[in-house]
Amino acid sequence: MLKKLWGVTEAIFGLTVAVLALTLSVYLFKFANLYLKATTSELTAYATTLIGLSALITTLWQVLITREHNRNSIRPCIEYYCNRDQHSPVALSIMNNGHGAAIIESMEFKYSGVSYPFTSKSVRDLIDEDSAIFGTKISATVIHKGTAFPVGQKIDLLIFSNSIDSPSNHNAAVNILNNIQLTIRYKSLYNENFSSNLT
Repeated sequence: MLKKLWGVTEAIFGLTVAVLALTLSVYLFKFANLYLKATTSELTAYATTLIGLSALITTLWQVLITREHNRNSIRPCIEYYCNRDQHSPVALSIMNNGHGAAIIESMEFKYSGVSYPFTSKSVRDLIDEDSAIFGTKISATVIHKGTAFPVGQKIDLLIFSNSIDSPSNHNAAVNILNNIQLTIRYKSLYNENFSSNLT
């Protein structure tokens, strides 16, 4: 739908510029003929110059539109998914639902309001230190800086493997998940910067 709209917009703009150039050429011809007493060759030169300028403007506009379209056609979009179902392990996942690869710049998470780098060690250390969630087993997947995250790929960042063992384990895992804030900074292949926040 969006591509069709861009095509229609380009066609309308091109037609408008062509009609405008033709109209201006006619008025320029009349003006030059009546007031300047210009010769036919001079009128032709004026009209050619005007049409050339119109073509240049149209070309530049189309280049800008094409460039913007190309940027939009490979723009990444990282989204979060939280599984809190009692019948499967509690998990925090991300997926690239955009149109192009996301180049990961950084990952940072907050747990109970304190910021930490997102590494397997930092995640495990925090969980082990929290007495309220002692015994919760967690595995973390870390995505390093510079990693290309393809379109349609899903990654489980955190999996609470023993959350299905008992209601208390499930509640503890959900409690952890509810206290995590995550920020992923990434860029597109055009080096446009984006960030995705789980709050």
